[in-house]
Amino acid sequence: MFVGSHRCGGLPPHGLLGLVATAEELRLRLRGIQAGSHGLPFGEIWQSCLPPLGTALRRPSSSFIGYSRCFRPVHFHEFVLMFHIKICGVQEVADIEAVFASGADAIGLNFYPPSCRYIDPEQILAQRLASKAGELGLTRIGVFVNCPVEVMLRASERLELEAVQLHGDEQSSIVSSLHDNGITKLIRAIKLPVGPLTIEAIENRVNPWNSLGTHLLLDADGGKSHGGSGKTLDWDTIRQWSDHHGDVSWTLAGGLNPGNVAAAITKSGAGSVDTASGVEADRGTKSGTLISQFSEIALASLRPS
Repeated sequence: MFVGSHRCGGLPPHGLLGLVATAEELRLRLRGIQAGSHGLPFGEIWQSCLPPLGTALRRPSSSFIGYSRCFRPVHFHEFVLMFHIKICGVQEVADIEAVFASGADAIGLNFYPPSCRYIDPEQILAQRLASKAGELGLTRIGVFVNCPVEVMLRASERLELEAVQLHGDEQSSIVSSLHDNGITKLIRAIKLPVGPLTIEAIENRVNPWNSLGTHLLLDADGGKSHGGSGKTLDWDTIRQWSDHHGDVSWTLAGGLNPGNVAAAITKSGAGSVDTASGVEADRGTKSGTLISQFSEIALASLRPS
């Protein structure tokens, strides 16, 4: 039994996507939707069928009443989670196409100059990538590191970003400045130590941001590289922390790849995942094959049992 307001209104009985067996099946269904088979804009349909921000898509617990058939936990919250699978650091149009074909639903555009995945938000390539992602209904997220608010505002407007990800040493006071200027969908990277964690250690890093309405991205501390290190986290302790804080909205990152993403989701209870280096043939160069493998395995693991 599913209760609550289901935003997939006039779609088929099992929701927009249903429980797909493979990434290929999902891709075909999305193409049908994009073509207008339901008479609604693709991006609007896709966004409407994502779960509310503030939930983790995992096995039912006391805080969840049930699941819809389009990956939507029945849970009420003022925000909407923007993605389930994010491929970060795309640099080519072919990367965007591979992300869409795989069934992933979000891309990260890296605007940190020292990164091997950097793209200049002022150059035509960034606009081309953002435009292609928008055409395919993918959520576009700009990744910034210690960047002035004015730069983030300009990039967000120029590239029509759906969200801004803060991945540096930004202080929580920056949130009000971004909100005042119309940027309300924020993702904050929480850099956790590699190795055994404690719930207290996670809370100490999360709590300053949790009350500000930001979605949290739990990543491995990569030092000066600010992410993309390929290091994994203590998934078991993250699960314990999450079970005690069911109202926290978060995504798992940190060294995820096709070989470990299933275990990472199962152990941590993550409802969404993010990867960069885990789907690269060479550092900074995305592999369509690895993107496909990662997304198919992640989708199967995220699907409620």
